[in-house]
Amino acid sequence: MTIPTIFLHGFNGDVSSTNQMIVAAERELNLHKSMLIYVNFSGEITYLDDGLLQDHNPIIQIVFQNRFALHKFRINKLYEIVKYLKSHYHIQKINGIGHSLGANDFVDLELMYGSSEKLPKLNKLVTIAGLFNGMFGFLDRCGLTSILSNGAPKHMTYEYKQRLKYKNCFPSGIRLLNVIGKSDPIHNNDHWVSFSSARSVKFLLQDRLESYEEYIVTGPMGEHTALNRNSDVEHTVNEFIWSNDSKNKEFVSDNKQVNLKIRKII
Repeated sequence: MTIPTIFLHGFNGDVSSTNQMIVAAERELNLHKSMLIYVNFSGEITYLDDGLLQDHNPIIQIVFQNRFALHKFRINKLYEIVKYLKSHYHIQKINGIGHSLGANDFVDLELMYGSSEKLPKLNKLVTIAGLFNGMFGFLDRCGLTSILSNGAPKHMTYEYKQRLKYKNCFPSGIRLLNVIGKSDPIHNNDHWVSFSSARSVKFLLQDRLESYEEYIVTGPMGEHTALNRNSDVEHTVNEFIWSNDSKNKEFVSDNKQVNLKIRKII
């Protein structure tokens, strides 16, 4: 079955934010980027299709011209895009890979519209440095310990509480890989997003997911803007999205400096 995979950059991102991950997938797995989707400042959407979208496991890249577009605007446009993919190209399933706010976009899209028959079903999702419980914790030494024994964040933003209210609207059966950064041994964050905020998606969705996996990156390559430009992360994401038996594998980096690991949670 052909399942397109959508790459989505975060706040203040651009086409370069996901280019390296896409090139890595093309090189490692002989895949092909079949569509580039531009959303301009006024919200007009342009679909640049090479005519090969029906090929096996094509790649789709979304780029917002306004790098600082608000979250609500981005979700509305993502909804329009995936709706169009189903109605125009008859796509029934998609995979999603989102970095930073792009990770939130995919999660919130499913919380809001996951039951809609107008949209293709989300199959697998990779969240990289998602700020699910906000950005408080920026350079916060308490980030790692701000999680209660049941896995819930000790402090919850208004947005996170709203997500909790609608968690049962999130479709069941989705597999999620959560990539989290911890860029130095002192501060429990990736320089921008606290460890607990990125990890809070587990508590939010654990009752809805088919499986949840974490990939924790420590050291300089665990910095927020390095996670989407990291060859070990790219390989792990490729295995998770495109390997049928990836959930039975463990990936350990050979890079002693970075100290990468994956842990099965569910």
